[in-house]
Amino acid sequence: MDSTSFPSGGRKIYHERSAIGDMLSAIQTLTIVGLGSNESSLYSYRGDEMLSVNDLIDINYIPAESDISLRLLVDFYESYLCKRIFIFTLKGGRVIKLFFRDATEIFHISGIDHVYRGIPMDGSRFLQDVKAGKITLDTVRNVNVAAYKDYEIRIRSMACIDTIIKNCEYLWYPSGKIPDSEIEVKYLLLKGLDNNNLHLGIDTYKENRPYFARTLLITEGNNIGKFIGKADERLKVSKLEIRDKETDTILNCVERERAEQTALEEVRSYAHAWMDKELPTLLLQYLNQNTVDKELPESCVRSSVRKAWCQACRKYIEDNKTDIKFKVEKLDSYWTGKIVGEAIRKYDKEEMKVDLVNYVKYNTPVQR
Repeated sequence: MDSTSFPSGGRKIYHERSAIGDMLSAIQTLTIVGLGSNESSLYSYRGDEMLSVNDLIDINYIPAESDISLRLLVDFYESYLCKRIFIFTLKGGRVIKLFFRDATEIFHISGIDHVYRGIPMDGSRFLQDVKAGKITLDTVRNVNVAAYKDYEIRIRSMACIDTIIKNCEYLWYPSGKIPDSEIEVKYLLLKGLDNNNLHLGIDTYKENRPYFARTLLITEGNNIGKFIGKADERLKVSKLEIRDKETDTILNCVERERAEQTALEEVRSYAHAWMDKELPTLLLQYLNQNTVDKELPESCVRSSVRKAWCQACRKYIEDNKTDIKFKVEKLDSYWTGKIVGEAIRKYDKEEMKVDLVNYVKYNTPVQR
């Protein structure tokens, strides 16, 4: 298994997705990385019809109903989610530990309990019957067709919990309840997917204790930002550690804040490299062709020329974007494109013109 050292300890980080093998097209035998040798899971899904547990790791779309089954969701819950602790560090330093207790939670988080409203059923019996093959998605639909239709996308989105966790922002409700609702959560983990907002609601029984998943809420269309406006704060994740629940081994580490800092540093570096290489010639040519006020060197270059230089500098950065992404991806493989794009826009908007003016002013390479 490929691994890299974790800077703050002596532990190893196992890169789960890269270590998982290619899928077989027929009956598939899959071992989920991070489980002990005696904890391998066998999944018998036909590759041409059903997704596998492996496919639900980092999935980037909400699967169709025909692509999943309740047994798949149970296996994913038990072999992947329940074997991990997810430790978030939020901007500002707040630490949230999230765990999944057991697959009986699916009954409530997915909204299937609402389909069974008025019918004797609970999470334990539901799980038992799913494993026995007595309850399938068709079974749930036939219990109450109208209610099932209301909760179908929520059920399908259960397959995206790993993606929500690794790509989310936090919505904070300090009272423990979303205003103007009966939904009791401390945080919603927000991730946009397929023109929907997916919100994994988490809560805790006691402050400074681990959090558990309570619900999954989906919004779309005119109501897509429904829960965002009701939150006290929208918090970014600066770091995510995924640990094995039994051994405490670090399985994955997302250094999002460091990735953002690295991206901006790299963008600056390429911009300054362009200025060091190209500006001396461009500035000399301009000064030879134009009469300038030597007392105001920072404004001696016409704005149209400065704009052209900025465009050339930006193009140089864009031409080297692949190299920037390569360095950022080592810290955060999930938001690499987003982080690099935002770093380029930030430098372009806030720093590039200042750096160009300073170069003209001092007629020396920009200080790094």
